[in-house]
Amino acid sequence: MIQAMESMTRAKIDLNRSICSFVIPGQCRLALAMLTAILLPAGVMAQAALINGIVRDANRNPVSGARVFFSRSPGALPDIAALTVEGKFTLTAPVPGEYVINCAADGFDSQTVTVVVAAGQAKELHIQLRSRSKP
Repeated sequence: MIQAMESMTRAKIDLNRSICSFVIPGQCRLALAMLTAILLPAGVMAQAALINGIVRDANRNPVSGARVFFSRSPGALPDIAALTVEGKFTLTAPVPGEYVINCAADGFDSQTVTVVVAAGQAKELHIQLRSRSKP
């Protein structure tokens, strides 16, 4: 039993490392979905919604390295932020309701977006960041 628990802990750590490395975007989304499945109970997962999107600058170019995260939600959330790769991100909303999402990137003004999701729904967001004015 102890060996099985140690093995699961190692798997969670390895999964977390693969999420943080962002080597291949497709693997990241799969790893994030797997991590969410491990951390959230099955009843909550049945209600979860996916929020996919892309972060672009004023010239419609993808903004790599933008941080996209929940700042308000209808329930408790894990402290997880998505770092965009090629401007793309995926967040999991564990329960239906209204979520406030913040997006920040170096050299840009932060942007806040409010989205309402239903159980099992997938939402698509397009976030545009404006270059920060230099004083």
